[in-house]
Amino acid sequence: MDAFFFGYTMAILALCLMSSVYQWIAFDATKRKPFAAAGLFFLTYFVELGVNS
Repeated sequence: MDAFFFGYTMAILALCLMSSVYQWIAFDATKRKPFAAAGLFFLTYFVELGVNS
């Protein structure tokens, strides 16, 4: 069961990191602030999840 949760956590970490990168790319292309806010949210959640795992 631990291996399942480890794999699940790694998948969520990868998803958050990819989402953050795509949001920052969208922000760089359009300069719309909601993209920057969403990218910062995903990056913060990535760090929080990584530290508390």
